[in-house]
Amino acid sequence: MLLRNSEKELRMDLIPMKRLWAAGVLLLISHTVFASQRVSLPVTNLFKSPALESPVVSQALYGEKIRVLQTKPHWLYVETPDQYRGWVARSAVAQTDHYYKNSQPLTTANRQVHIYQTPSTAQHKPLLTLPFGVELAAQGSSLQGQQRWIEVKLLDGKKAWIQRGISTRGATIFRFHRWYAFFGPSRSPNKIDSDH
Repeated sequence: MLLRNSEKELRMDLIPMKRLWAAGVLLLISHTVFASQRVSLPVTNLFKSPALESPVVSQALYGEKIRVLQTKPHWLYVETPDQYRGWVARSAVAQTDHYYKNSQPLTTANRQVHIYQTPSTAQHKPLLTLPFGVELAAQGSSLQGQQRWIEVKLLDGKKAWIQRGISTRGATIFRFHRWYAFFGPSRSPNKIDSDH
């Protein structure tokens, strides 16, 4: 097929556009794969294969950073910080960058910790109920002092509130570094007393 000069020039002009588009697609893919991936459900199962009927090999908690090793349309093959590998539903994972930026990490310390959209248990039902050991991002100066509520940031960037307290009725939280300093790698949680 013979092309006229103007058609050749037009096609030559499209080559840089195609390269630019391809570079944009690669950048989008690399952000999707390499952005910080975190579990967005209170607890999510890691499956042996990408199917809900598959055996569960482990679980991951809300906010836990995971490494994506392989992708399928509705599934991600991931590795948790404790080096368990398995398939999770793509809907159970959120892409977040800088989750703890400008915040202080804290860890849930009760079996069930309710997260509210306002600092009140009467206005709304809990947004989330998290298990023991979930690390959250505390905001502002809410950790200082003795206020009843501590402001936290959720993975989607929204503000939420968690109760301060040590009773079994309320949510108990404390700074992770304080927990680690108390328990360390060798102390048993059974040795905790009411002062900590």
